Amino acid sequence: KRLFPRINDVLQNCTADWEPSGCDGDNSGGNNTKGVFHLCVCTSVLQYLPEEELEEFVKALSSRVFFLYLTVPTTKEYSRQVGELQFHDKYAIQRSRDYYQKVLSRYFTFLSSRILESKRLVEIYGRAYSSFVRQV
Repeated sequence: KRLFPRINDVLQNCTADWEPSGCDGDNSGGNNTKGVFHLCVCTSVLQYLPEEELEEFVKALSSRVFFLYLTVPTTKEYSRQVGELQFHDKYAIQRSRDYYQKVLSRYFTFLSSRILESKRLVEIYGRAYSSFVRQV
């Protein structure tokens, strides 16, 4: 029995109410970003997804958000939780940092340790927002 709904089913039903003119404010290119969000905050979620849903979720998310603020405990953090806090999360799936980076880097560019940028949306709209950040 599933404890939670499939995460991708939740994403499919999620739409934005706003419709900006385009990524750079210019509507001449016909950019329609309805249903695309500028930022998603994802804290302590990925460790509950089975491997097959994790890949599907990350791929879908990369088509819905420009930037992702992400935190997820890895096996290293879990060992500290158990050793120092005696906290056991029986629903969490323990994975290494390398594993998460491998899955995420297929669809996102790491701008910092917790901020990621969608490769898919950069491909669609033709300009990396990270190029603006680097100029500042």
